[in-house]
Amino acid sequence: MNYEAENSSGKRTGAIILVLFILLVSVEKLTSNSFNLFKSCPNQGNDSSAILGTRAFRLFNQTANLTLQDVTVTGNASYSTAPVSPGAASTFNVVSKAFSSTSADVSYNVYRSGDSNDALEYVGKLSCTLFCSSVMDGAYFMYVSTSAPIRTASQQARYPDYIAKLSIYPA
Repeated sequence: MNYEAENSSGKRTGAIILVLFILLVSVEKLTSNSFNLFKSCPNQGNDSSAILGTRAFRLFNQTANLTLQDVTVTGNASYSTAPVSPGAASTFNVVSKAFSSTSADVSYNVYRSGDSNDALEYVGKLSCTLFCSSVMDGAYFMYVSTSAPIRTASQQARYPDYIAKLSIYPA
């Protein structure tokens, strides 16, 4: 009889340790650099009880002579208005909410460098949607379209940096 009581308490201890480990991993994931839980964000209206975070999206210009500029963003995102020159990158931080999906639409004009460094020729447009899924790690570029002479390759947010990436290349 005494053996059964000791064996039962050992199983309980193992189960408690397992539950604590799962909670530790969850808390660590929620406090990583690319997903900041409980971050305050402007322009959220009166819904101050929402759990907010941000997800990072990075656009890489892998071309030799195309510049992305005149960015327009619709949605709740922070971003740089500086042009994305050849070889450079730009980062967007989109607000995400627990238990709901959020997004921001981004559009760039694409210009080709002319014979002189001062002359830029308009060659098309690049548009996409930055999407944050209600699932914690779901962040990716959607609906990528272009009329410029470029091709694109996107990558969903992944471990260890959890940053969604979109690279543009010459066509």
